[in-house]
Amino acid sequence: MKDGMMSTVGQRIRHVLRQVRGPATSDAVFEATALIVGAAFLLVGFLVALPVFWGHQLSISGTGSIGMFAAYGGAIAAALAFALGRLAVRAPEVDPSVARDGFAVPGDRLRWYDLAAIAFAHAAIAYLGWLGIAQLLEQSFVDAPVFAFPGAILVAVAFALTGYVAFLSAVALTPTVLSLVLAVFLVVGAFAAMLASSDVHWWRDNLSALGMSSNSASVAFNVTLIIAGVMVTTISRYATAGLPVDDPVDRRGRTIVRGGLIPMGIFLACVGIFPVDEFFGLHNTVATGMAV
Repeated sequence: MKDGMMSTVGQRIRHVLRQVRGPATSDAVFEATALIVGAAFLLVGFLVALPVFWGHQLSISGTGSIGMFAAYGGAIAAALAFALGRLAVRAPEVDPSVARDGFAVPGDRLRWYDLAAIAFAHAAIAYLGWLGIAQLLEQSFVDAPVFAFPGAILVAVAFALTGYVAFLSAVALTPTVLSLVLAVFLVVGAFAAMLASSDVHWWRDNLSALGMSSNSASVAFNVTLIIAGVMVTTISRYATAGLPVDDPVDRRGRTIVRGGLIPMGIFLACVGIFPVDEFFGLHNTVATGMAV
């Protein structure tokens, strides 16, 4: 009896996944699925946060605050929701006429390291975004305590909103959307590094001073550049995949465009790999190489 019930539940789950992943899936189905994903993160966030918060008065931001809890949990929720969204549009056969995946092109698809970099960017945006919101609320409600039950609800809402947005971003992912994610990721990462910098006068040198090994913000700044570099190479490869290559001239033109964009991404990543205080010559070479 129990085995039969489990088999029935498994069949229903597989049927739902086939419907969501189908080539004829409507936007309304994806929207409904995103709401379900958000509701699931809402429930999980509340059930996890309430026992942790129970019996404590929490601050809005800082160590052990609801802002920190929402930031860490939001990052996890963003990565998981992004993975679920990519699974929802994944198709066994790449057919441009019916494929739901905006990145599905003949003979190519997103590789694991591309997806890992994009998922990390979503998680980083969620983490830094909730930290920033918590800091803003802390300045707005000075010395205000947060009790366990309302704190758990606030954290659960943060998880739900993050999961909902990340899922829809994954489903609607195209080179254009990825460009927007890249821009937001770079801006958020750079401002986070500025706020966390141990050298308040870093601006007297240049932006690369944020990545110096003596700076407390070096990890955040350099990792931001490395992940952004991977994303740039991804955009350059897939954004040019749809260009017409019917004759050798068109094929050569696409190769030139792609060949110019990919090194920019590689050099951007190298700027983060080689800090200016440890690899002065190499750092300036790759930084100048992006402009060239």
